[in-house]
Amino acid sequence: MAAISKAEPANPKAPSLIGAAGKVNAASPAYATVEYHRLRLMIGGGKKDDARKELDQVLASKSSMPLSSRNNLLALRMSVATNLDEFLKFAQRSASALTIDEDGRELPEDLTGTEDNSKQKTALLGKTMFDDDSTKIFNESMPLNVLKEAAQNKTLPDYLRRNLVIATWVKAVLLDKDDIAQAMIPDLQALVPEFKDLINQYVLDGTPQARNSRRCI
Repeated sequence: MAAISKAEPANPKAPSLIGAAGKVNAASPAYATVEYHRLRLMIGGGKKDDARKELDQVLASKSSMPLSSRNNLLALRMSVATNLDEFLKFAQRSASALTIDEDGRELPEDLTGTEDNSKQKTALLGKTMFDDDSTKIFNESMPLNVLKEAAQNKTLPDYLRRNLVIATWVKAVLLDKDDIAQAMIPDLQALVPEFKDLINQYVLDGTPQARNSRRCI
């Protein structure tokens, strides 16, 4: 386990480590860690199709691995997604704990307490969320037209689509992509009602030129 967790795909010992790791029983306490690194090395070594197939099998099994370990496997599966639907499916993770890092200790909140917001925190634990890896792609790498497709993908829960809808519309406005901005208005109206005044003004301004003039003012 120590060796495979430190190995890189280019390491000449990687194939033998992958072979040895494949023999670890699923009941072993080391299984989740070893399996993650085995599949990581397979992906890094160019065996993406094989890794994708095995990841699907592991994720579909009723394994009792920790939620954090499952999230790591979901991250690997997202990295080898073959289309947008797959990317969005495996981008969703369930938090194993919630924390507000006010003191820098990164300790999870006590969800069993009697504080007023404990129910809200508990409810969040039951929802899937986007993690850092997918958020970075949404923010920095995904083309606007693909971001629009993601925001309009009805397989996502509305609370996740809401953030994507806002991001897509704001980017479209700032980049003068009027066709995409206009296309997002129905979703904005449905999922972000507090944007009503902004949307109305955007529509009233009429043309991209008028909207640019208002931004300059």
